[in-house]
Amino acid sequence: MKKLFFDRRGEVPIVILVIGVLAICALTLFSFYTSSERVKGGLGSMGAVDDAIISVKKIEFYREIGVPEDELDLIFGVKLDGDRKYVLSETEGVSVRFYLP
Repeated sequence: MKKLFFDRRGEVPIVILVIGVLAICALTLFSFYTSSERVKGGLGSMGAVDDAIISVKKIEFYREIGVPEDELDLIFGVKLDGDRKYVLSETEGVSVRFYLP
């Protein structure tokens, strides 16, 4: 039976090629699986950044309307870092500090 399977000269390289292709496919699937697990945890930071940017845009809009600064600080939770003001946005263990212009 063994002699019948490896009787021709081209069968050994073809078998090695097929095994190599299967190994590459398996490694690719494993790579996609592990990267998707890492991405699920990393997408929470995008929400925090978006929330901070939206808050800053709202603050700028209310400043143009004429709302006093102390009311804006109270409404949006603006904090001080020395002389600079910032908005802190936290979601899923990720915190983003966005400084106001």
